[in-house]
Order: sequence, then structure tokens, then C-alpha cells
Amino acid sequence: MESLSLTQMENLAIEPSKFSPQIDFDSTTGVLKITGASFMEHPLEFYAPVLLWLDQFSKIPHSQSTLKVHLSYFNSGSSGIIFDILQLLDNKAATSPVMVEWHVDPNDEEMLAEGEEFKDCFEKLEFNIIQN
Repeated sequence: MESLSLTQMENLAIEPSKFSPQIDFDSTTGVLKITGASFMEHPLEFYAPVLLWLDQFSKIPHSQSTLKVHLSYFNSGSSGIIFDILQLLDNKAATSPVMVEWHVDPNDEEMLAEGEEFKDCFEKLEFNIIQN
């Protein structure tokens, strides 16, 4: 099986809903955005295509990848999926630099704490918590 290149890989765009975030992953620029809230009842159903896309993306060398997370809220089911997303990017970081921008409201102590926990779990990721 021949390997994919960035030019062959399609971008991933999923519109947000009341319970799910917007996904905007650009394979060419390496900018991956997750924006909104994530508290669906069955998160794996929503995130399955995201995880499949990231699995392919993680195998392609890239000069720099950046995951920009702007989540106002996520439930415990989504937390496990976010961990899986970060794990795939941590694997990619073994061969290509990966930055995570975890954007939080300065008054949201819970999201700040979640970001700190994720940051401590992944040594290869350049993890930045941005309060804005």
C-alpha cells in the first residue's frame, strides 16, 4: 500500500451542533481546530471520522502541526476522546513538531485545570495554555 502525502490527503470539516464542536482540520497547513462545546451522549460516533483522519495525518511528515482547542465545555466521554486525539498527535510529534494551543477563558478554572492535566500527560507535544 502506498503512503499518502499531504497533497493527497483531504481536509476534514464538520459543522458544529448544539452538542458537538466544529472541526476544521487542514492537512496542507497542519492547522487543526476544535471549537465549541462537546457533550454528546455518544462521543465516539461523532469523533470516529476525526480519529481516523488523525491516524492518517499522524503518519505523514509535516514541518509543523498545530492543534487549536477552543472548547467552552466537554463532558467526561468527550474528555477520553480528546485524550485519544492528543495521543495520536503525541505519536506524530516523535517525527514532526506538534504544538497544542489550549485556549481558555481566564475565569474558567475547570477548563484551565483540564488543560494542565492534558499538558502533563504528553511530553512530546509543545503544549501552550492560552488564557483569552
